[in-house]
Amino acid sequence: MAPIFYLDLIVNFIYLLDFLITLRTTFYNKDGEEVFDPWKIALNYLKTIMIPDILVCIPFQLFIASPLIKVIQILKVTRIPRLSSIINRLDMRDDQKAIFAILAMTIYLFVYINITTCLWYYLISIEKTWLPFKDTGLIHDDYWECSTAYKYFYSMYYMVIVMGGNETGPSNVMLKLWTTANIVVGNLYMANVMGSMADLVQVIARRDIMF
Repeated sequence: MAPIFYLDLIVNFIYLLDFLITLRTTFYNKDGEEVFDPWKIALNYLKTIMIPDILVCIPFQLFIASPLIKVIQILKVTRIPRLSSIINRLDMRDDQKAIFAILAMTIYLFVYINITTCLWYYLISIEKTWLPFKDTGLIHDDYWECSTAYKYFYSMYYMVIVMGGNETGPSNVMLKLWTTANIVVGNLYMANVMGSMADLVQVIARRDIMF
């Protein structure tokens, strides 16, 4: 079996551990009181995101060979934003939280790049009329004969440069619309990331100045 298969199993196991920990994690009710009752914790979890969490924990790839499995795996992305809430609840200084916040934003950035890469690769795979620019040093005419990993990483390369406002050479209307939207959203996202990181760096630097 391919290495990615075993990597998926490891990720499923990690998500299973996270599910079990969340199932035993207390929460605060409307009155601001911390709830310790296991049944109330489970019921509160069920009312929020328990079902998607269960779906991403199950290794469906062991039992079912269907494209639907890839759709279910996308649900794993929904758990990443929890990093922000976890960081906010950490009992530590603001500058230490800022360091973790920068790490979380870096993870978000890689997730965003991965999502746009997968969408771009899906779109160009429909008609397979798109080819890399000849002057980039990439394989041109033989691009679609290369491995999936090769095509993925070069798709990622193009998505990164699109975030900087560069061109991808879209070969049809759908790719042109996607490239336009990605340039706009990507630039707005990067502006937000850079602004937030600048604020976090100031928080870290403020403590250094104090001492």
